[in-house]
Amino acid sequence: MAGLRERKKEQTRQRIAAVAWRLFAERGFEAVTVNEIAEAAEVAKATLFAYFPTKESLALQGSGTTTWRGSSPGGRPDSRRWRRSGRTSGPWRPGR
Repeated sequence: MAGLRERKKEQTRQRIAAVAWRLFAERGFEAVTVNEIAEAAEVAKATLFAYFPTKESLALQGSGTTTWRGSSPGGRPDSRRWRRSGRTSGPWRPGR
């Protein structure tokens, strides 16, 4: 069983991710700033970066699961769905 500190850290991470995903869905990835995410999640910008080193990491890893929304059953992103969403012009490549 995780201690109180670990549970609070996980709750903070999940709150930041949930706020970011909500803002991305409402306004689009490009239109949302890291400052807006931090303010809406009620954390300092430095705290946000302690959990997610980049805004992109929030978008890709912020769903709280080992795979992001849009993954194929093998855990790799479904490149057709990814392209249709306008997030990239090419297929997913491992290690990038």
